[in-house]
Amino acid sequence: MIFFHLDMITLGNLRPVNTPMHRQVDSLYEYRMLRTHAAETLMNLDIARCTHNFPLHQLYRAFCHPRCQTCPDFGPFLYIPTLSRVCLQCVLRHSRYRVATLHDVSVCYGLPEDRWDLPVVSCVDLLEGQYSSDRLIDVTQAGLLFRQHWRRRFGSSSREIGSALQEWTYWLRLDTCHARLRSTVAFPCWDPHARIAEPGVCLERGVPGEQGGGSRVPGPGSSTALFDVSARGAEA
Repeated sequence: MIFFHLDMITLGNLRPVNTPMHRQVDSLYEYRMLRTHAAETLMNLDIARCTHNFPLHQLYRAFCHPRCQTCPDFGPFLYIPTLSRVCLQCVLRHSRYRVATLHDVSVCYGLPEDRWDLPVVSCVDLLEGQYSSDRLIDVTQAGLLFRQHWRRRFGSSSREIGSALQEWTYWLRLDTCHARLRSTVAFPCWDPHARIAEPGVCLERGVPGEQGGGSRVPGPGSSTALFDVSARGAEA
């Protein structure tokens, strides 16, 4: 069905078109479950301006997958650039979850910012009364896309491309925990058999595995609670 290949914003825009369309969209089980149990995550994807990158079927598949994609632990978070469910320790330490600003990546690889056909996470910070905004991109995906551009333009060998990448991207690996967390949001897990949603994160503090309720889950650019937890974990 074509609806499964549309993103949540497009589906939401189709609902008010007419009554039959409204009923058709609302009849989608996956759409209803995400709106009901992952509303905060969907809102944070909108804030990050990344909702349009992910079709319904891909988002729902991640919604039903309980484990971190890089270890066997439960993954209560969503790494937005690759729509990967992840645990706190992996998103902080694994090389798979490195991010850099779109500006820095563009300067490093010599490609204009509008040439990066990848999810770009828009973050807004309000620190000490100052407004700042960054757009973050996954470093690994950026490197793979650069290889494609390089081969099409120069036809170089893998060895030459590897040497260029090693020379130009060393400093992109010097990312921080804070940057990684700004690309990560809390993501409940849906069990389609038991028909229950497991938040996995304390809604008061953003702590994995604790129960809580009431307040908003930290989103892009508001990762203070998660950053506090990660700092304590790194010191342990």
